[in-house]
Amino acid sequence: MSNGNRNMVELRHLHTVRRKLADGSYRTHYYHRRTKKRIEGEFGSPEFLVSYAQAEKISREPDEGRSLGNLLHRYRQSVEYAQLSNATRRNYEPILATLRSRWSQLPLSIASDDSFKKGIRDLRDEVAKRSLRQADYHVKVLSAVLSFGIEDGAITHNPARGIGKLYKANRADKIWLPEDVKASESVASPELMLGLQLGL
Repeated sequence: MSNGNRNMVELRHLHTVRRKLADGSYRTHYYHRRTKKRIEGEFGSPEFLVSYAQAEKISREPDEGRSLGNLLHRYRQSVEYAQLSNATRRNYEPILATLRSRWSQLPLSIASDDSFKKGIRDLRDEVAKRSLRQADYHVKVLSAVLSFGIEDGAITHNPARGIGKLYKANRADKIWLPEDVKASESVASPELMLGLQLGL
């Protein structure tokens, strides 16, 4: 296999965009699929290959301050996290551990891109096999972390927002039957019963 063919095989994260110019001709631009970085130089040239290799290095070896793992760590050290109730933090901890295990090395450039929505949905659907409510909670916790990242200036977009919920509350649990009302009459104050009746 020639060097050119071998290089073509290795450029698996290369994204090609062909644009029509005003004079009717076309120009091809190349981008790194993961980092969205434009690849400089003529296709196949040494400059092109160096530019691609630099983009690959960024995606594979994110610096410590630009990974989702680092953002998760900073969120746990934040005032926002400290202000949560003890019960909420206990519920968050195993989910934060799951997120660290799964995406610790993920660059923030990817974690804050809409292309990450599929990864979030995949996690949600995986957890949904055990619990629909927990599946939604995983998305909620990740969204809280990414929202913190926006306020912290680390990212500008939260792809966890808008992910649909799976768990639907059973409204039958919220319906007061006649026997429930009757039972309340014996213990509730007249004012409370009036409010209850107005709300039914």
